[in-house]
Amino acid sequence: MFGPKTRTLLSVSICLHLSLIGQAVGQRPESPIKVIAPGGNDVMLPCSLGMDIRSHSFDWAKDGLKVFVYTKSGYYLDMDKRFMERISHFKNQLQSGNASIMIQNTTMADSGNYTCNFPKLPQGQKTFHVELVVAVSPKPLISIGDITGVGVELKCRVGGAFPKPTLQWLDGDRNPLPAKGPLVLERGGCYNVTLQTVVTSPQQFCCVSKQANIVVEAQFSLPKELFDRGRVYMWIPLGSFLVVATVLALVQFFLIKDSENHRKKNPDQMNSSSRPAEEPRTDDHI
Repeated sequence: MFGPKTRTLLSVSICLHLSLIGQAVGQRPESPIKVIAPGGNDVMLPCSLGMDIRSHSFDWAKDGLKVFVYTKSGYYLDMDKRFMERISHFKNQLQSGNASIMIQNTTMADSGNYTCNFPKLPQGQKTFHVELVVAVSPKPLISIGDITGVGVELKCRVGGAFPKPTLQWLDGDRNPLPAKGPLVLERGGCYNVTLQTVVTSPQQFCCVSKQANIVVEAQFSLPKELFDRGRVYMWIPLGSFLVVATVLALVQFFLIKDSENHRKKNPDQMNSSSRPAEEPRTDDHI
């Protein structure tokens, strides 16, 4: 039996394969197709002429370098060593016009612009264009940030991804959560993306990373004890404020009390200090 990861990759590959077959039927040369696939998987590059092509030659090229050639005599060759023994085609479907190829075990180096070319058709040459993007899709990493009276901060990080992923936080019922960010850093053509959220109850949470049709998720559960700790942290600043306010009130009280006691012990001094000074007498009988 396949494991969960294997089943996910097979599902992505099968869905992508079926959808691209649908796109290839009736494909027009002026309609380029973009294919995004996870690295390490097999991917199909679609090309269909809508007629029997068993007696017609066609070739595939990547960025101008040929990677596959089919001749009307039935022979096909790998022209680029990087694709040796990694490319196959649908021999039994040539009669229905399917010139698609399958690339095995894709890597980021396989990304690029491909052409499917029919050089000698009765109606002239026809060329189809396909852009392949081989994605690097790491699983999101979830960590715990600050714990406050407001709640528990969760951080979701995807490192070294290509193309740039879109992150989203979901609660246990798959409802979107408000988030702060994202913080995006590009390095060497790959992306590091971080998205933060604050949760207020112990339940299971999910961080989802999306790259076109590729979806990777990570689950995370929070214990109730973290939220109890947060409530304790909430009371710490409040308790500190009350202590400081009490100390200030006591200091003010004792200062007022001391001033009153001093006034009661020296009433004469207080009166003399408050009595106006007498003017000097002058003798009028000189």
